[in-house]
Amino acid sequence: MVLDAKTFLLAVVVVAAVIAVVILAALLSPKKEKFAFKLKKTFLSRKEKEIFIYLVNEGYIPCPKVRVADFMYKADKKESVSKISQRSVDFLVCVGDFKPVFAVLLRKNSDRKAKATAYLKVLLDRAGLPAYLVSGKEELVKELEKAKQAKENE
Repeated sequence: MVLDAKTFLLAVVVVAAVIAVVILAALLSPKKEKFAFKLKKTFLSRKEKEIFIYLVNEGYIPCPKVRVADFMYKADKKESVSKISQRSVDFLVCVGDFKPVFAVLLRKNSDRKAKATAYLKVLLDRAGLPAYLVSGKEELVKELEKAKQAKENE
């Protein structure tokens, strides 16, 4: 089957028009950009929520997920600020005018995180801020009760 020049030209124009429409539609359609970050469903884990509610009910001001560098500073020029710059506590517990009274550190599952958390507890204790390393609310309640009794016995 041989096409005459008019039919061939008409076919080329139709194909070009279809291609142009497809390209135009692709250019004008709203693009969904890929974004590398998404909002978490909740800010605090179940254990963190339980501890937060308990501390509020006890009259404390619990500040969750606070960087250590936000409440401590380097007093010795020989020490490296990197020891605290990337570390955080699960809760910095304050009273009244946001004076820190103790920190809560939740136990971590991995060995590496457990060692880092244990180091952080020692660092805070040496700085004069009691740090309670606990698995959850029940253990925190026991630790605070022990601390209260020890203070009463002084």
